[in-house]
Amino acid sequence: MKNPILIILLFLSYINGYSQTTYPSANFIITVDGKVVIGELAKIALAFKTKDSLNQIVHSTYIPGNLSFGIDENMIFSDSLELTFNYYETCNNKHVIYKYEVNLPKVWLSYSYIVLRVYNTSKSKYKKIYYPLEGKSYTYEWDLPTGSIERIKKNYPKPDCER
Repeated sequence: MKNPILIILLFLSYINGYSQTTYPSANFIITVDGKVVIGELAKIALAFKTKDSLNQIVHSTYIPGNLSFGIDENMIFSDSLELTFNYYETCNNKHVIYKYEVNLPKVWLSYSYIVLRVYNTSKSKYKKIYYPLEGKSYTYEWDLPTGSIERIKKNYPKPDCER
């Protein structure tokens, strides 16, 4: 044993590797008004029920393709989670903040991917197409490995060619 420091470092890294708790994450893409959200999110969080408290809020981390939470999935006793986030947009040299709240079934966290598509119905383009959620100025749809969940639209776009 010529280098005891190297052996100690290897041993400590081995112990540390087994002692770290792995928190759940999901392959998750968020789009707002047809654009993939890259850096415009702030205060993304999950609200859910736990064994010890009625509602717990955990701040999460989102990068396109990954949503991770700082809690062990076994602590979540809710069947449905609420994903909340703020979306920042610049319009006419003014910063606008939109707050979105989305219901997310817990079972979906085990899916191979999740795509959330949010549409702001206060914008004329989406106001003509989508009905807003009750009491909100937005709606959302999902793409999952099992299929898509789409909202009823006011006006379906006409096909490019008619028969």
